[in-house]
Amino acid sequence: MNPISLCGGLLVIGVLINLTTRDKFAVYYTFFPAFLAICLLMFDNKFGVDQSAYLRMFDQINIDNWNEYGTNPGYALLNAIVKFFGGDYWTLLFIMNLFSMTVLTVTFNKYSPFIALSWLIYFSLHMGYNLGIVRQGMALTFTIMSFKYILSKERNKYLLCMLAAFFFHYSMVTFIPAYWIANRITVNRRKAFIIMAIAFPLVLVNLLDIIGLVASKAGLPQWQIELYLTEGGKYNERAGLSPGLIVRMLLFFGFALSADLNDRLQRVLFNLYFVYLLLYFPLSSISILSSRGLDYYKVFECITVPLAVLNIKNIYWKMVYVCFVLAFFIYSIFNNYTVYVKETNLDSALKSIMNSF
Repeated sequence: MNPISLCGGLLVIGVLINLTTRDKFAVYYTFFPAFLAICLLMFDNKFGVDQSAYLRMFDQINIDNWNEYGTNPGYALLNAIVKFFGGDYWTLLFIMNLFSMTVLTVTFNKYSPFIALSWLIYFSLHMGYNLGIVRQGMALTFTIMSFKYILSKERNKYLLCMLAAFFFHYSMVTFIPAYWIANRITVNRRKAFIIMAIAFPLVLVNLLDIIGLVASKAGLPQWQIELYLTEGGKYNERAGLSPGLIVRMLLFFGFALSADLNDRLQRVLFNLYFVYLLLYFPLSSISILSSRGLDYYKVFECITVPLAVLNIKNIYWKMVYVCFVLAFFIYSIFNNYTVYVKETNLDSALKSIMNSF
């Protein structure tokens, strides 16, 4: 069976069981097959869209030139260290994704009321970073790791996580203000909805020129502006008003209307999701910013959505919300991983992992 379908099917089974019981032993017992399939998929990934570039990069980087190589210094240094100790690229991939799996497991176990649902959401929309864009996958992992420091208001530890994330992918700069966003905003539901209604029309306006001008004044290199922030740029694409945005707004409303904003965890998640949507409205003029740049905020829906499922008291609306969530994220699995479906094969995954060591 194709591993994408296998992981998706096992995750759905795990979610259905998880929705009937929150006993962690029972959940992990039934969720283990899906978890093992995800591990094999991540640890023996030969099909990521950027893998050829990463393989070439690994061949060229060594302990003597890592600081001169034209990529993020954290990723270059990790390549050099693994290579110095005799590992190959698959060893590097194993180490990075083992770290990611550990952070995700600890975070979901601590903050999510429905662990399997958190994994389904992460797998459907965010695991592509671990599979095909591994530098940003590591940056995303450090962002998730920083969440506990946002909650505990440990600013210095949070900033260390941000520094580590920055060394793997510069796009994480969009998340640096998150500590203050999470801890300073006290807006209530009504005001949040009014602000969103006022800001929403920005999604219908093309602000490319204004964003390009701001980026230029901020010191972004001209070649990057030409690639991403100008009409006709190679990587310029407008997101605008999309079905995904409508879904996000509905997910947010479901959470916001049921959340206890006096609860520390739920207030922080409310603030992060609220600001994510506010940033999306103007930044939708540039797809790469509204997607990859803001995914550092969006990834926390892996906790927000399960909390909404828990919080909604009316059984009818709870069923509607759960069905909507499952339908969207199951669809997202097959929509987002179409590029991998004909190329994936886990038959030799475990053997390849063992051979890496």
